[in-house]
Amino acid sequence: MPRNGKTGDRYSGINILILRDAVVANGFSTNMFLTFRQALARGGNVRKGERGTTGCLCPSFYAGQRAPPRRRHPCPKAVFCLKPRR
Repeated sequence: MPRNGKTGDRYSGINILILRDAVVANGFSTNMFLTFRQALARGGNVRKGERGTTGCLCPSFYAGQRAPPRRRHPCPKAVFCLKPRR
């Protein structure tokens, strides 16, 4: 299961498939991923010419409301957006 190298949080949704594919296709020895800024903050670096793997962010918002409802089941007015995230 792909994880964030800084926080240890597991990725979810489509990002599991995207990042797992990156591990297999590129022969990575670990399934931990960092953003460019996280690598720099931890004293690492990124080799010149390296390319990142694009993940997706899927935020949701609720039509006509400032905050999501407090109930746990899906809101019929919820709108989901799929945005590429690099």
